Amino acid sequence: MENFKVTTTLDPRDWQSLLRAIRLRVAERTRPRGLLRFLPAAVWIAITAIAVWIFQTWPRLFNPESMLMAIALFVAFLLIVTWRQRRAMRPAADGAFFGPVEFTFTPEGFEVVRTNTHARNRWPVLRDVTQTATHVFLWTDEISAYPLRIADLPAPLTADEAVARIRAFAAAARTVDRPAGAETPGEISATAAAAPAPAPLQASPALPSVAQELSALLRVETRREVDPHHLFGRDLTILLLGLFSFGLWIGLDRLGYSGNVEILWYGLSGVGSLAAIGLLLAWMLSRLSSPRLPMRRALLLVVAASPIVAVGSWLAQNTSSPVGYYLVAAIGVAWITDLVHSGMRVMTGTHQARAIMATVMCFALVWYASTNLYVTTGFWYEPDQEEEPYAETSAEREQLLFEQASRIDAQVAGMKPGDPKRASMYFVGFAGYGEQRVFAQEIDTAARVVGDKYASDGRALLLVNDARDEEKYPFATGAALRHGLLALGRRMDPGKDALFLALSSHGSEDGTLSVSNEALMLWRDLSATDLRAMLDESGIRWRVIVVSACYAGSFIETLADERTIVLTAAAKERTSFGCSDDRDITYFGEAFYRDALPRAANLRAAFESARAAIGERERVEDMEPSEPQAHFGAEMEKKLAGMEVVSGGESRDNSGPEVTSP
Repeated sequence: MENFKVTTTLDPRDWQSLLRAIRLRVAERTRPRGLLRFLPAAVWIAITAIAVWIFQTWPRLFNPESMLMAIALFVAFLLIVTWRQRRAMRPAADGAFFGPVEFTFTPEGFEVVRTNTHARNRWPVLRDVTQTATHVFLWTDEISAYPLRIADLPAPLTADEAVARIRAFAAAARTVDRPAGAETPGEISATAAAAPAPAPLQASPALPSVAQELSALLRVETRREVDPHHLFGRDLTILLLGLFSFGLWIGLDRLGYSGNVEILWYGLSGVGSLAAIGLLLAWMLSRLSSPRLPMRRALLLVVAASPIVAVGSWLAQNTSSPVGYYLVAAIGVAWITDLVHSGMRVMTGTHQARAIMATVMCFALVWYASTNLYVTTGFWYEPDQEEEPYAETSAEREQLLFEQASRIDAQVAGMKPGDPKRASMYFVGFAGYGEQRVFAQEIDTAARVVGDKYASDGRALLLVNDARDEEKYPFATGAALRHGLLALGRRMDPGKDALFLALSSHGSEDGTLSVSNEALMLWRDLSATDLRAMLDESGIRWRVIVVSACYAGSFIETLADERTIVLTAAAKERTSFGCSDDRDITYFGEAFYRDALPRAANLRAAFESARAAIGERERVEDMEPSEPQAHFGAEMEKKLAGMEVVSGGESRDNSGPEVTSP
């Protein structure tokens, strides 16, 4: 076997590589076995269960936001302590480790020559040889080794060839019989001759199994040392992780529905978009790493992060508090970034700053796509009742259209009468765009909240286009809205009763609301001029009109007067957000109807609170501000103050005398 010599200069990077190799050996001998791995989680669950049992409630300490904050603080503290410990363990610049080193390997042993030291080692002292992406380590004890930098091996000698030669030298030396009692430099002393012989040198690492790769990824995610050879990127491992993440995403999405659900096939397009972004990230990690990382290994890290994306997205969407939402998002991004960074460091042996930048850029792309391009990633929707097929013939469509007026008349006739002693509120909801469920669900929410706030329960008319259900409500068309307002105008007391009109749909720059109903094959949009004419024709004088749509601010100029309040989700030249089909309600509907109106002292306070919340959300998500607009007619605002429901279900009666002028 041919001798060889290696000359190198050791620096702090070599020291860090040696520390990582030592931690790997120690971790392999001390890691928890069996059920002990789950002991911390079991302790936490037990503490939570005991606290809930004692207090008979869910303590604030164990709310998701509180637990996530505690975890974040603990991780930050742990990182600071680890960083300080590593700095304290760094060797002195003028010590024995740093500086030029010369290794000489012969059949008799290996010599290590440093600036002020010269060590001759016989092969029996060698206990093990391990290899990483950047170093070969010659272990002379359990946690003591000589680091040999692969980049400094003499050409054309490769790392595998160097390891093979060293193993061959050591194996040959073990077969040589030596005289009894003879000691050679580097061997154990005679007093320890009875100690067990060193373990045989390990064979060169083989292709890892799927179980080994999954275990290695788990160790990376839990910040434990990992053998880089166990992160190869086998096709089966990548496929299994991808299928697991896909199944996890579908399963968590299903938890958001309590009743019978059906598959929303449009969700596959959103998953395809996320998969494309994942492939882009893997390609960038492969191209930007130094040394270059094979695409399969980069893709392995990306699919390993996908379960975190699935769980984090589900937690964020189901967290009611805005602070909790952004905290979950921040922790998820930090965790995934740390996973990719740790995996790249294990695979390449060095920190990969450019890879981290690629991770951040791709997550910014995901955020942009999900919030601005209306990417649908939901797989389920819950119909209100069993869906019937769309009308297929002209005769069926004519019958559906013929029935609408009678259905509206029946609903208006069935309304409970207004209070003869005070003003009563009537509610009309209009969900114009039937191909997306978000508008129908927003009108349902508005009807419920306004009913609680202004006692309009039993006096509500909902006109809804919803592809999931064409029987629950009358259709939302311009003609239906006109017919309903005329019927309400005849039933209401025009001198004292008020109308709360909620409209939700897509809006256009030309100042119209989209009206789309495939069941009737009718698409005639609703303009502000048409709406004003309908209201004037109905004789309804006291009006609150809320328009949740893009460019809705254009409605204010046409509808505004002293007896009308007009609230819009956006300015006339701005878009609003949150109307993708994977959402239950738009951004404006969520901030105004769901969060602000039930708790606000009055309508103006509710609108200001909603506008502030929307502005902050758009600022954090880096969106162009929608700038919700409002007109508060002075007479209507004064009248409305006497119609809000207070505790006990009674209405305030401080609106003063009714204005009944024509």
